[in-house]
Amino acid sequence: MGWTGDANIFAGTACFHMDSSAFFRHYTRSMNLEQELMKGMVPFFVPRPKVPVRENTNPFYLEGGACVWADAAAMIPWTLYRYYGDAALLREQYPMMKSWTGYIRMRSGENKVPYLWQNDHQLGDWLALDNGDIQNPIGRTVSGTRRTD
Repeated sequence: MGWTGDANIFAGTACFHMDSSAFFRHYTRSMNLEQELMKGMVPFFVPRPKVPVRENTNPFYLEGGACVWADAAAMIPWTLYRYYGDAALLREQYPMMKSWTGYIRMRSGENKVPYLWQNDHQLGDWLALDNGDIQNPIGRTVSGTRRTD
């Protein structure tokens, strides 16, 4: 599946090792279409699985808007520009970038402490291997909380 967080983190490495501009141009165009369907939110996957909403539907199929994962809407076009100098792609994807930052402002402005992003499904230390169970990829730090130990 096209996890936006993985694509975001790996884009620079991919561009360093080979010409990845065609792949990421297609990926960002698909991301833009998904974002439009989700009214500014960026999904966890691109393309997003089109599944019927049922009681046990995986929330990752329905939600989005998480730091790093959805930041791919702004960071991947910028990464492509840094590696390839393609200002045309940056111009093409600027509305998606702007829509994503506008979504962040809107959502974070709804919090008790305005513009401190405390809502939506944030993943925290998703891949930290510090929870004591090597088979479980979810880190010990709970998103939105502060450890005291």
